[in-house]
Amino acid sequence: MKSRKNILEERGLLDLPVGYHKESKEMVPLRTVVDQLNDLELIRNLDKSQQENLVVERWKAGGWLDIIISDELITMARGIKEVQENTEQGQDLVKIYIRAIEMTLESLAA
Repeated sequence: MKSRKNILEERGLLDLPVGYHKESKEMVPLRTVVDQLNDLELIRNLDKSQQENLVVERWKAGGWLDIIISDELITMARGIKEVQENTEQGQDLVKIYIRAIEMTLESLAA
Protein backbone atom coordinates (compact mmCIF):
# COMPACT_ATOMS: atom_id res chain seq x y z
CA MET A 1 0.00 0.00 0.00
CA LYS A 2 1.34 3.41 -0.96
CA SER A 3 1.88 6.06 1.67
CA ARG A 4 0.01 9.35 1.51
CA LYS A 5 3.30 11.08 0.77
CA ASN A 6 3.95 8.77 -2.21
CA ILE A 7 0.46 9.40 -3.58
CA LEU A 8 0.95 13.17 -3.27
CA GLU A 9 4.31 12.83 -5.03
CA GLU A 10 2.79 10.85 -7.91
CA ARG A 11 0.06 13.47 -8.36
CA GLY A 12 2.58 16.32 -8.34
CA LEU A 13 1.03 17.88 -5.25
CA LEU A 14 4.19 18.10 -3.14
CA ASP A 15 5.50 21.00 -5.20
CA LEU A 16 2.34 23.11 -4.94
CA PRO A 17 2.21 25.95 -2.39
CA VAL A 18 0.37 24.87 0.72
CA GLY A 19 0.79 27.74 3.17
CA TYR A 20 3.11 30.16 4.89
CA HIS A 21 6.01 29.10 7.10
CA LYS A 22 5.58 30.27 10.71
CA GLU A 23 9.10 31.63 11.09
CA SER A 24 10.09 32.89 7.64
CA LYS A 25 6.54 34.00 6.72
CA GLU A 26 7.31 32.83 3.17
CA MET A 27 4.94 30.77 1.07
CA VAL A 28 6.16 27.17 0.96
CA PRO A 29 5.35 24.07 -1.06
CA LEU A 30 4.07 20.98 0.71
CA ARG A 31 7.39 19.19 0.10
CA THR A 32 9.22 21.48 2.56
CA VAL A 33 6.80 20.91 5.43
CA VAL A 34 5.24 17.51 4.73
CA ASP A 35 7.05 15.99 7.72
CA GLN A 36 6.77 19.12 9.90
CA LEU A 37 3.23 20.42 9.45
CA ASN A 38 3.54 22.37 12.70
CA ASP A 39 5.91 24.73 10.87
CA LEU A 40 2.95 26.08 8.87
CA GLU A 41 0.74 28.96 9.87
CA LEU A 42 -2.80 27.68 10.30
CA ILE A 43 -4.85 28.43 7.20
CA ARG A 44 -7.63 29.90 9.34
CA ASN A 45 -5.12 32.41 10.75
CA LEU A 46 -4.24 33.79 7.31
CA ASP A 47 -5.88 37.03 6.29
CA LYS A 48 -8.01 37.24 3.15
CA SER A 49 -5.15 38.61 1.06
CA GLN A 50 -2.79 35.81 2.11
CA GLN A 51 -5.41 33.18 1.33
CA GLU A 52 -6.07 34.69 -2.09
CA ASN A 53 -2.35 34.91 -2.85
CA LEU A 54 -1.81 31.31 -1.73
CA VAL A 55 -4.59 30.05 -3.98
CA VAL A 56 -3.46 32.06 -7.02
CA GLU A 57 0.19 30.96 -6.59
CA ARG A 58 -0.96 27.36 -6.20
CA TRP A 59 -2.90 27.65 -9.46
CA LYS A 60 0.12 29.13 -11.24
CA ALA A 61 2.29 26.26 -9.95
CA GLY A 62 0.03 23.73 -11.62
CA GLY A 63 -2.80 23.26 -9.15
CA TRP A 64 -5.56 24.42 -11.49
CA LEU A 65 -8.08 22.41 -13.45
CA ASP A 66 -10.56 24.20 -15.70
CA ILE A 67 -14.05 23.98 -14.23
CA ILE A 68 -17.54 24.66 -15.47
CA ILE A 69 -19.87 26.86 -13.45
CA SER A 70 -23.38 27.48 -14.75
CA ASP A 71 -22.48 26.18 -18.22
CA GLU A 72 -19.49 28.53 -18.38
CA LEU A 73 -15.87 27.37 -18.64
CA ILE A 74 -13.63 28.96 -16.02
CA THR A 75 -9.97 28.89 -17.01
CA MET A 76 -7.05 29.69 -14.72
CA ALA A 77 -6.74 33.19 -16.21
CA ARG A 78 -10.42 33.80 -15.59
CA GLY A 79 -10.16 32.40 -12.05
CA ILE A 80 -7.25 34.73 -11.26
CA LYS A 81 -9.15 37.68 -12.71
CA GLU A 82 -12.22 36.84 -10.60
CA VAL A 83 -10.06 36.68 -7.45
CA GLN A 84 -8.23 39.92 -8.26
CA GLU A 85 -11.50 41.71 -8.94
CA ASN A 86 -12.94 40.36 -5.69
CA THR A 87 -16.05 38.99 -7.36
CA GLU A 88 -18.41 36.59 -5.64
CA GLN A 89 -17.27 33.84 -8.00
CA GLY A 90 -13.63 34.60 -7.20
CA GLN A 91 -14.28 34.43 -3.48
CA ASP A 92 -16.12 31.13 -3.92
CA LEU A 93 -13.12 29.73 -5.82
CA VAL A 94 -10.78 30.81 -3.02
CA LYS A 95 -13.00 29.12 -0.41
CA ILE A 96 -13.08 25.89 -2.42
CA TYR A 97 -9.32 25.77 -2.91
CA ILE A 98 -8.55 26.77 0.70
CA ARG A 99 -10.78 23.90 1.83
CA ALA A 100 -8.93 21.54 -0.53
CA ILE A 101 -5.61 22.60 1.02
CA GLU A 102 -7.03 22.11 4.51
CA MET A 103 -8.24 18.62 3.61
CA THR A 104 -4.81 17.70 2.24
CA LEU A 105 -3.17 18.86 5.45
CA GLU A 106 -5.77 17.10 7.62
CA SER A 107 -5.16 13.88 5.70
CA LEU A 108 -1.42 14.11 6.30
CA ALA A 109 -1.90 14.85 9.99
CA ALA A 110 -4.19 11.84 10.51
